[in-house]
Amino acid sequence: MRIARQVHQLNNFLSHFKNAQSSSRLKECYFSSLGTIVNFKLENLLVELELHLQKPEVRSNYSELARLISDDFIEFAATGCSFGKAEVLARLPDERAPTIETSQFAVRELLEGVCQVTYRAKLKKADDNVTSFSMRSSIWRQYQGDWQIVFHQGTPCKPF
Repeated sequence: MRIARQVHQLNNFLSHFKNAQSSSRLKECYFSSLGTIVNFKLENLLVELELHLQKPEVRSNYSELARLISDDFIEFAATGCSFGKAEVLARLPDERAPTIETSQFAVRELLEGVCQVTYRAKLKKADDNVTSFSMRSSIWRQYQGDWQIVFHQGTPCKPF
């Protein structure tokens, strides 16, 4: 069934390719490892949104966080805790922002209007001298024309 779906996606892509030939839209797209067509502009937007959420001025801005985080948001933190939007809005604006270094971003479309962003993060909390490393995964959903994060998970990993 999965192979049939991928063949169908490939046929759709080839059909668009034949119709558009040198269209600029094709220059903005590529195949992910799962065979899904991902738009470079969309990929860049979602990576920028992830990075935006990590900025100290955004983390301390209640209204910006409320806009970017979906009402049904849930996070499984690298610490093993889980929480929703209300807990994030109650805690994050008053927290001293950590230093975060990110790398190896990847974006894949799960459904139309739903994408997963994965990356590695090196994090040093402001009040701590310990550096932690994690693999991160976020799911973003388009809602009324804007993208909102609906899920995030940090899984501890070996230093990189």
